[in-house]
Formats: sequence, C-alpha cells, structure tokens
Amino acid sequence: MTDVVPIGQVAPAIAPRQRCMSGMVVLSAMAVAAVLPWDASADRWTAVVFVGGMLAVADVDGRLRRIPNRLVGLQFMTLIAVTAMGTASSSGSIARGLAGAVGAFAVFFTFRVLAPGGIGMGDVKESIPLGFGLAWFSVGALVFGIALGFVINGLAGAAMLVSGRASPKDKLPFGPSLAAGAMIALWFAAHQV
Repeated sequence: MTDVVPIGQVAPAIAPRQRCMSGMVVLSAMAVAAVLPWDASADRWTAVVFVGGMLAVADVDGRLRRIPNRLVGLQFMTLIAVTAMGTASSSGSIARGLAGAVGAFAVFFTFRVLAPGGIGMGDVKESIPLGFGLAWFSVGALVFGIALGFVINGLAGAAMLVSGRASPKDKLPFGPSLAAGAMIALWFAAHQV
C-alpha cells in the first residue's frame, strides 16, 4: 500500500503491481447492493459494478491524488458489458446511460476549460462512467449525484480550511466526493424518493 500523499503535493506514478481495488472496495459494493430494493436483475449487477468502481476511484484518488486511465477504462467497459447483458430484465437504458456519459463529460470538460485548476483531467475522464452509471438508473440520479458531489467537495474543503488542515491553495481529491454523491443519488433512485 502507498502512503497518503499530503494535500498540495504531487502523487508518484502508480507502480504496475499496486492494486487499484482492495477487498474492502468489493465488499463495500456488495454490501451496498445487498441493501438496495431491486431483485437479482441487471439493475442490481449494474449497481454492484457502479458502486465498486466509484469506491475504487475514491480510494485511489484519495490516496494518490490521481485517477488512473486504466481504472476509468475498466470501470466504463465493465459497466457497458453488465448493462448490455441484462438490458431486457432491467429498468435501465443504455441509450440514456450513453447520453448521461456524454452530458457529464461535457459539463466536467467545460469546468476544466473555464477553471483549469479547479478539477483535474482524471475527474473529467471519470465523469464518463459516472454519467453512464447514474443515467442508467435515471436522469434525476445523474443530476442529483453530480450536484451532490460538488456540494460534498465544497463542504469538505470548507471544513479543512476552518480546521487548518488545508490552505486555500491546496487541491482536494474530487473522486471521494463524486463517489459519495453518486452513491447517495443511487440510494435515492433505488428507493424512488
């Protein structure tokens, strides 16, 4: 395991033998999916893959302050495969998921262009599986999950500033906030609140 990179410092490159997903990530994804009220259809499997991928991103970005392309690619391709295999037995939509991926990417890329120091390119690339996974369930989950990710990150940054653990120039990893917002939105979508 790699030590946590202090806020404001650049993370070292990920060694090939390092694991991006720990057993805790897999167990957490399974636990989250177990409490969702869906049957054993593609919705549940999509939730397991989506939550597992988001937890892996949160873990890696939180520790290393970067989101590897391999992790984003694996997450997206696995989501596509799981949803394509079970489209007939689910309430999700691949077309809606792809539209959500494109929409989320457009929003994050726009933020990146308008404020280059605001979010990193890893976050922009992560918006593709994030948008696909949330939009698969509903457009409301997509909008709520992304907005909540920004709110959570803002609150975390404010708390770190107030506590003196960070300065205004420090950069916070965005992956953990995106994962938290996505999982909360997924819970609401599952319970149709």
